[in-house]
Amino acid sequence: MKNTIQHSLLAALVLCLFAAFANDVHAAAMPVGKLVVTDYEMGGGYLVFCGKSGGKIAKKDFAGKTSLQIDGCPGASETIITSFSLEIVKGGKTAILQSKTDSLTSEMVTQLKTLSPGDSFEFKKVWARWPNSKDTYQVRTEKFTVA
Repeated sequence: MKNTIQHSLLAALVLCLFAAFANDVHAAAMPVGKLVVTDYEMGGGYLVFCGKSGGKIAKKDFAGKTSLQIDGCPGASETIITSFSLEIVKGGKTAILQSKTDSLTSEMVTQLKTLSPGDSFEFKKVWARWPNSKDTYQVRTEKFTVA
């Protein structure tokens, strides 16, 4: 009987040992260090142009407008947009324009004036930073379609 108890305790100890590592079966396949979700850091804010963050927009709503804002995160009004590109799709042809400020360039405004219903534009690679920081983050954006 003493042998049976010893064997039972040994078997229980071995099972407990295996059970302790059962939750980490895939631990060897898990990445080590910082988990990389995308190739860049994405901030919590989103881009706002003419009071909208994307979707259908009437041409009269964006005519002559040049400023971009960020919303959706604390301190968004103090955030500084450092650069962005504007991808315009007009009649199936794509044009990409660049800016190193938080405003549309005169060429961008001119190109937007020529859009017709069904054409679209999207702000891409919008980078921003806090006023007291040199670290930048990418802002979420949505596509606009001219109504």
